[in-house]
This record gives sequence, structure tokens and C-alpha cells, in this order.
Amino acid sequence: MHSLEQHAEPATLTSLVARIALIEQVHRQELEARDLQIKLLTEQVRLLRAQRFGASSEQHSPDQLTLLLNEAESLAAGTLTAPISIVIPTHTRPARGHRKPLSADLPRVEVIHDLPECEKVCAYDGAILKVIGHDPAEQLD
Repeated sequence: MHSLEQHAEPATLTSLVARIALIEQVHRQELEARDLQIKLLTEQVRLLRAQRFGASSEQHSPDQLTLLLNEAESLAAGTLTAPISIVIPTHTRPARGHRKPLSADLPRVEVIHDLPECEKVCAYDGAILKVIGHDPAEQLD
């Protein structure tokens, strides 16, 4: 038996190698396109999961998905432009949950909740108990 290379002409071998290289290039381009599509679909799934299961304060606009699609298409085409920077001024928020202090001219009555002297001794070793906490509060009648 003789092999194919022995009977094939050099021009035929060259054309076969060129066809194989062309087929390999087409397959490589198809794989790159599939990889890009997989990345795009993975990002879409991540975004949809975040919309569905994320915190309710993280509300998304339906236009954000099209921005993602446009960016992926721009990356594939190589026409992505630099993002436009937007300056947002800072602001301060008022403190929440803090009451205004009561007026200093209001009369105050100090109430101390104390144990009787007989209960200020430890039941296990007889040591004298110490004050471990102090919780001041003001209440308006």
C-alpha cells in the first residue's frame, strides 16, 4: 500500500494545507464568537439574578440590560469608547433617631434603683458586690 502523500502532487498538497488552515481559522472565529456569547449570557443571568433576588433597594432600570448588550457588542466590534465621567455633588443627611435634649431649665428628679444592704453580698464567696453599670435616662412627665 502506498500512502496518499506519495501520489499527490505538491500543488495539491499546498491547496490542502491552505484549505485546512482556512477551516481552522473559521473554527477559531466560531469559538471566539461562542466564548463572547457565553460571557454575555453569563452576565445577563447574573444581572437577572441580582434583580430577582437582590435587595429591594437595588432597583434597576430596564435600560441597563441594553447598556450591557451594547457594551458587549462594542467590545466584539472593537469600537468601545471611553466612558463619560459624571460628577455628582455630595450632600449631608440629618441625623435620624436622635431627640433634642430636654431644656436645662426643666426640674429634674434623680431616681436610683439600689439593692438593700443584705443583698449586696455574693451568695457564693461572701464578697461585697460592686456597681457594674450606670444607665442614665431622661423622661418628661
